[in-house]
Amino acid sequence: MIKIDIKFVILLIVSFIFAYAQGGNLPYTIFYLLLITFIFAFISIMMHKFLIKVQVDIGEKIYNSGDDVNISMNISNRSILPAAYVIIKGELVSIYNSKFKGEVISLNANDYEVLDYNINFKKRGIYNFGKTQLIMRDLFSIFCITKNVNDEFLIKVYPKIYPLETFSLRGRDLFKSSLNNSSSIEDMYSIKDMRRYRDGDNLKRINWKVSAKCNELFVKNFDTVSGQEFNIFLDMSMGNYEMDSEGILEENMIDFCSSVVNNMVNKNIRTKLFIDCQKFSEFIVEDKEGFQNLLEFFVEQKSDGGFEFSKFINFNICKVPATSTICIITGKIKKSLSDLISIMADKGYSVMVFYIDINSETLINRDYLNRISVECFNICDMIKCIEKTSSDKDKEDIL
Repeated sequence: MIKIDIKFVILLIVSFIFAYAQGGNLPYTIFYLLLITFIFAFISIMMHKFLIKVQVDIGEKIYNSGDDVNISMNISNRSILPAAYVIIKGELVSIYNSKFKGEVISLNANDYEVLDYNINFKKRGIYNFGKTQLIMRDLFSIFCITKNVNDEFLIKVYPKIYPLETFSLRGRDLFKSSLNNSSSIEDMYSIKDMRRYRDGDNLKRINWKVSAKCNELFVKNFDTVSGQEFNIFLDMSMGNYEMDSEGILEENMIDFCSSVVNNMVNKNIRTKLFIDCQKFSEFIVEDKEGFQNLLEFFVEQKSDGGFEFSKFINFNICKVPATSTICIITGKIKKSLSDLISIMADKGYSVMVFYIDINSETLINRDYLNRISVECFNICDMIKCIEKTSSDKDKEDIL
């Protein structure tokens, strides 16, 4: 895309008309000088379009949110004419400083300049630093041309994993102590016996062949295998971005959730994860491979759900056996959520709530849940405590 200075074009046309009408050496000299300048400017801007190159240099292509990294951008002018005015825009520049409209540089003939950026990845995601826009002008500012560089230079930023293995609250391992050592997991491939259908039974358990023969509904009882199981309900609704303008609190939720699942994997504890996003998602994580699949999901998935979180939990609670441990990770503790948790606690579920926002509604409902023996924890406070514990441990190791 090329823009031309209309004032100069008008001046060129007027000088031609004046020279043609007036005649003489001086008018034509002025016209030819303006014409030569116009042609020179056009040639130089075309050379800049094809001979000014951008290259991004970075050590690794995989990071975690919160990481600091040095990134270099090399802009080279391979033409024989100087580039007096070059504006550089792109994702790299905007991440470095969101207030920047662009970097402005000038390059001599066969010259280059290296721009160094220290980037802090505040949020997870896929960043394309190879996508850059160059806005260039010639020496006389007659032409302005925009060049889009669409090289694919993708950087993956995963959620940050906190070392929950070293974290204890009030002298106890918060997550491990919440699990029953005698907990059991149903083996869906081994049928133990049959029994008559009762209200509230999962329809998927009904043995339709036996029910048809007996003219009465019968359900399957499955064998169980010993082991531990942890269940997480994660709120990824659009409302999470209302807590802060930069979305850092939403990021803390995902970091914390990923850390909890990683902690369970390290302890060989099977984890079921129910995620309330636009497309309801469900994960069963038993090993490192399953955990990596979950991280890949989080890299691309942002909080975009529009379904009420309490209704989402109520819709999926039938998939979780009674007396199981349930971890609820949410931005806000709403009245509807606290009412549902109260009902779940009465049914025998062991519930822990982790929240981010500290508005008045959340605090009132938190206090209510604490009174009925449902533990509630602020994620930001826990992260600060974990970071302090890790920092103190590092200092001890050095000493």
